[in-house]
Amino acid sequence: MRKTMLLFTFATLLSLSSFAQWSVGGSVGAVFDRPFMHQNKYDYFYYSGCIVFFRSVTVNNSTDEIIGINYQFDLPILYQFNNRWSFVSGLSFQQKGYRMSTNGGCIVKYNDWYVSLPLMAEFSFIKWKHNEFFVDAGPYIAYWCDSYHKYLVPTMNGIHKDIEKKEFNKDIDNRYECGLIGGVGYKHYFGTRWTCFAKASYQYALTKQFKVPQTLGFLSRNNAFVFQLGLLYNL
Repeated sequence: MRKTMLLFTFATLLSLSSFAQWSVGGSVGAVFDRPFMHQNKYDYFYYSGCIVFFRSVTVNNSTDEIIGINYQFDLPILYQFNNRWSFVSGLSFQQKGYRMSTNGGCIVKYNDWYVSLPLMAEFSFIKWKHNEFFVDAGPYIAYWCDSYHKYLVPTMNGIHKDIEKKEFNKDIDNRYECGLIGGVGYKHYFGTRWTCFAKASYQYALTKQFKVPQTLGFLSRNNAFVFQLGLLYNL
């Protein structure tokens, strides 16, 4: 019985190794940041002109627009177990943030940079010829590595611009973020080596960005829609 189990395990590993394949590549994407505030009332995204998503939040009887259109660069690594299941990871360099404009015309842009590591399972559910659709999901961890604020203040002499680099405070800022990510995408295979893909995903942060409440729009969680285009090389 023991020999039978060992032979079965060896045969299974051999069949997996004969099919398993590594892929590496790169991708770029647009991040539509959706910050969740500490207020109880949330508005949905609305479309306003050229791919500008915003929502209005009432703070101290003044209406502010929160806009988050940012960027992401990825170095994905994919390990394919069989023709259905794969493991996806890699490094992601992501800009998150939003813009707040007050009734007085002052605009503040918050830009935060994160380095994240997703750990996802991918399942391919529709395949034909050189095309396939897939879904993936899993947890991610991220580190808040840099941040700066850009101020646009109207004056008598025009718009005054100022950029301020954030000084992190370990008692206030939570620089480690973890959450869940899931998405759906499409792949096209060029021969046996190259694969291009497009994917839309949603990131849901389980941790808060700040350890204590902040004033005027205190940001709680960095949730985001991400749209990516990328290329993989099959090793």
